[in-house]
Amino acid sequence: DYDAVAAAFAEQGTSAAQRKQLALKAYRHTAEYDTAISDYLAGQVEAEDEDVLPATMQLSLKLVQRNRYGENPHQQGGLYSYGGDEMPFEVLHGKEMSYNNWLDLDGSWSSAQDFPQPTVSIIKHGNPCGLASANTLEAAYEKALASDPVSAFGSVISVNRPLDAATAKSMSGLFVEIIAAPAYDEEALVILRKKKNLRI
Repeated sequence: DYDAVAAAFAEQGTSAAQRKQLALKAYRHTAEYDTAISDYLAGQVEAEDEDVLPATMQLSLKLVQRNRYGENPHQQGGLYSYGGDEMPFEVLHGKEMSYNNWLDLDGSWSSAQDFPQPTVSIIKHGNPCGLASANTLEAAYEKALASDPVSAFGSVISVNRPLDAATAKSMSGLFVEIIAAPAYDEEALVILRKKKNLRI
């Protein structure tokens, strides 16, 4: 901001719009600082009584990505982060995410990670369509899909192991919005990238 302000003063000075933008930025910054102080003091005062919930709670969220759309195509949506700029996932392939994509991804990812065995979770519109564990991801996928193959159409699938080619090949026969994994075999990516709109 210093360079932009210096350049403006070198000419005719800052504009009203520029001053408003800088004021907004400054107040947002000091609000985050004040929230941090408030949270710290509240933690010290309220820690004396374990049964007391905070009287107020402030959140400072930062926009990290604009979504394709909100809950419905005519609405705007964005993904916000608490305390950082990093995305929770890296999108390797496919179109932008929507609000509903993020919700389903959160549910499917969280549920798959709860199990120690190879696990597959299938969710659509916030509802579980299938969840299964097995000795291999491919076997877990087949079991999860068998739970409700009709509702799995257009769903979000998450796994808790690196996705192998055999499982990717099995998954490629079904239309899904997202396939999420902690990592992907190169051959699995080749198979999945053949689906233009699939988000990986």
